[in-house]
Amino acid sequence: MNAMKWIIGTAAAAWLVLAMQPLAHGGFYWEMTEVREGMALPEGMPANLPPSVQAQLAQASERTVKHYVDEAGYRTEDGDDIVIVDYRALTITTIHPADKTFIRIDVEKFIENQPDMGKITRSMTDDFQITSTDEVKKIHGYTCRKYMVTFMMGSGEYWASEEVEAYPYLKRVGEKMHRAMSSSPLFAQMNISGVMSKIDGFPVLTVMDIMGARTTSTLKHIEPREIDAALFQVPPGYKETPMPGIQQP
Repeated sequence: MNAMKWIIGTAAAAWLVLAMQPLAHGGFYWEMTEVREGMALPEGMPANLPPSVQAQLAQASERTVKHYVDEAGYRTEDGDDIVIVDYRALTITTIHPADKTFIRIDVEKFIENQPDMGKITRSMTDDFQITSTDEVKKIHGYTCRKYMVTFMMGSGEYWASEEVEAYPYLKRVGEKMHRAMSSSPLFAQMNISGVMSKIDGFPVLTVMDIMGARTTSTLKHIEPREIDAALFQVPPGYKETPMPGIQQP
């Protein structure tokens, strides 16, 4: 995936999460258990890779992904990196604690310097499809409905429930985020809020197949919480670095 697709994908994913999550006084915190199953040999890679490399690609892994959201922004931690989305300033910051560096993308400026952005974002949105099914089952105590999802690089399923305590805020959040993001050509053209309106409920379980790899995410815990403003800031002593492949002004 090239740099342009990465930033579009990250922005879309952040908008999707924000549009699906509650925004109440103090914010919310939740954890997802994420299991990544064996990855097939990526297309274009030589078939004669060392056995140790092939074994590493096929190895399954499990981790807990933490999420924080309030009126200041959204933050996710996967154990390796931290991503912060400021949906007022329209910036996406990726923090690498291992080497104390961070990459910050100003979405508006990025759009201005990428003449093909509109065409690509429209293509991504047109390709992103969500279909409701009649399949319903209990997952961790929640009654969930299955939704089939297809998009440019893969497909999967969402199991969403209206019983999750956060869900009553979903529609109000989606409307607020839509108003906040409508000034950005990127989000306006992608119309993610319109796409996500097809899902009724909070995603309790998702199974996504992307480029030969399967990722299963399950809601582990969710609670209302006062979110420390420092969580949406880069820690002192970190050095900003440019993102490879992206020319910024």
